[in-house]
Amino acid sequence: MIPSFPMTTAERMAAFCKRYEVEPCKLRYSRRATDSIVMTDELLNWHITNGASLDWICLGSVSPMMTAYRNEVLRTNRDRRILRDLTPVEQEALTFVLRAVLDGGLKLQPALDLWTAECTKRHEAGDGIRGECNAQTFPEGPAGSQA
Repeated sequence: MIPSFPMTTAERMAAFCKRYEVEPCKLRYSRRATDSIVMTDELLNWHITNGASLDWICLGSVSPMMTAYRNEVLRTNRDRRILRDLTPVEQEALTFVLRAVLDGGLKLQPALDLWTAECTKRHEAGDGIRGECNAQTFPEGPAGSQA
């Protein structure tokens, strides 16, 4: 059986609201017979607040969502290829400095320097680091590192 997809803006919004348990906003039409809606501040804010695809809700277009999904998968696959060469300890050290960037406001270059220092410290302590953290995985490495 072929699934049916919501055909109108109101149906797509209702499906989104049901799926994500959010309230719909009021739709204003320039011509209801052709499902021509007016882009209002309320509708735009609803999309932003709820993370809804403007193209899908308002136009029924899935192309932007397909593109976003594909780009995310390609980026994730690239990241996995990069990270698979790190030991678990190196991954832990990288996670530590990334959290310092994202949560603590640390700038990227000092974070990469911290990562290199953390890997060196763990390597010297015999914690399973294979040598320079960034030599194989991040050839550009932090400034001043030997890649």
